[in-house]
Amino acid sequence: MAVTNTKTSELQAVNAILAAVGEPSVTSLGTTDSTNVEQTLQEAYVSIQEIGWSWNSREHTFSSSVSGADTYQYVVPDSIIRLDLDETDERGLAIRNNFLYDLENNTNLFSTSGAKTIDIVELLAWVDLPQSARTAIVRRASRMYLQRYLPDSTLLQTARIDEEISMLALKREEHTHGNYSIFQNGLTGYPSRDAINKVI
Repeated sequence: MAVTNTKTSELQAVNAILAAVGEPSVTSLGTTDSTNVEQTLQEAYVSIQEIGWSWNSREHTFSSSVSGADTYQYVVPDSIIRLDLDETDERGLAIRNNFLYDLENNTNLFSTSGAKTIDIVELLAWVDLPQSARTAIVRRASRMYLQRYLPDSTLLQTARIDEEISMLALKREEHTHGNYSIFQNGLTGYPSRDAINKVI
């Protein structure tokens, strides 16, 4: 097969995992032969993104909707993994049952309406992921698959090394393009713990 100058597709990701464990490739997703691999890929896809990177972190404006008499709710899209709050926030917020949740008053009902703009970490669609993230996800999924289904395989150690190398490449890219500094990070003026961990 000729080398292509395109980023790794989901099908290619699944086949890369299958190749890593010595199993034949598939021609489409959703087949019986690829079910376990696709489930493992999904887990790795979430676990890499939930760390929070410059490419899946941004400000999001939540709009209020009327819930009852003088009460309002803020719906949180499924793709948002977490709120990236800092010490300047006036009240603690969390995500509960796909709504913004007021931790101080233990409720998802708010007495005032209006938009709330908050830093968030979100799950990007596969097609929106940078190639370095796709590679790291495939390498992690390969290691996870081997660890679960072929724990005694001599391939497991190689998979662990491949995962470490891909994570180093992802962190190096984050360091280059994430605009982290000890003087500025978001609204706080200080680097977050996540940011420090990613670039070390």
